[in-house]
Amino acid sequence: MLISKEVKKIENHKKPSEPSEAERWALKDVPTSQLVEELVNRTGVTAESSWWCRMSSYHIIIRINLNKEDCPQCLR
Repeated sequence: MLISKEVKKIENHKKPSEPSEAERWALKDVPTSQLVEELVNRTGVTAESSWWCRMSSYHIIIRINLNKEDCPQCLR
């Protein structure tokens, strides 16, 4: 029972705008490319990509237009 109380205590201290622990871990195994594709299909989201030959990788910059009240606290 101590474990369930500890989990409940942690959940009660999260900020209202934060996802629950289960919601955060739900995206853990989703490929990054799938997450990027989902984001860029939303209104107010744009992405720029460039191929870096020396590193053999794409670099992607994602821009998201949000109202002040919609911006996550950690980015303010």
